Amino acid sequence: MSTTEYPVARENSALNGINWDTAVIVGVLCNGANVGGQVLPISIATTSNPVIVEVTGSTAANWRQGDTVCGYRATGMLMLNGTFILGPSVGANQWVLLTPNEDGRNAISNTAYTGGGVFANLTNIRTLADVSNTIVQISAPITDASVDREGVLNAAVAAVFGPLTLVDADWISYCVLTGNPANSPMIWHRDGRYLITSASDVTNGATHIWQGRRGGGIECPIAAGTVLSFNNGVNATVTGDLEQGTRDIVVNAIAGVIPAGYTADAPAQVLAPSTNLPLRGYSAPSLTELIDTGPLKFGKV
Repeated sequence: MSTTEYPVARENSALNGINWDTAVIVGVLCNGANVGGQVLPISIATTSNPVIVEVTGSTAANWRQGDTVCGYRATGMLMLNGTFILGPSVGANQWVLLTPNEDGRNAISNTAYTGGGVFANLTNIRTLADVSNTIVQISAPITDASVDREGVLNAAVAAVFGPLTLVDADWISYCVLTGNPANSPMIWHRDGRYLITSASDVTNGATHIWQGRRGGGIECPIAAGTVLSFNNGVNATVTGDLEQGTRDIVVNAIAGVIPAGYTADAPAQVLAPSTNLPLRGYSAPSLTELIDTGPLKFGKV
């Protein structure tokens, strides 16, 4: 889902009154193998139109239609490791999955779900307590040494994490640390993946996918061989390295059709590997992908 601002930051409700020159901002490495709060396990996913998922504990956790969720670590039905909007609830803990855009198309899959995986509810993640069970490492404070006056993190932020042990992480959550997890508001979610949207209908056997509904190219480089798992159940394999800004995505001949508006989450290509030890995350194989792929900007209130 790339870099996503948590709604609590967008609403400003929990961030009003913070002095951004003195606030303690940290990066929190999170592992989706651990669940709790607003990161909950997938237990069922149907091969149907639409896909219906059961997310254990989601009804009690106050999940609602319209929430944005990001999936990690699911097996079999790999498109679950993407971004979705929750459609109508069809039973306790059960949800229709929709594409994460204005099209609101039904997610479709003919590939069986074989187990595992979690959904992180980005709409409901408001404080550090909502991801506390998933935390594997918290950075040192991000200070003026790594954030310029416009609020942009530069490449030096990688040093904030210091020497890394070999950890397994799926995303970084940035938050304002207050000393009390229940009162530490979340700012950004970054998982090293970028949303690809089919701008027009793609026919069976096609070798080109036109990216973006509003004229935008891809947000990051994508490596040759990357498999794009679209949320209508069709996969497409990129044939060559793609530069940032590319709109014409060349792929191997597609077995199936991809109607306009369907999406896939693509991992960023690391062009300049970090000197830090790699993260073994399913969606974020290195710290470079999580931090250094494009600027990360904090909004000031």
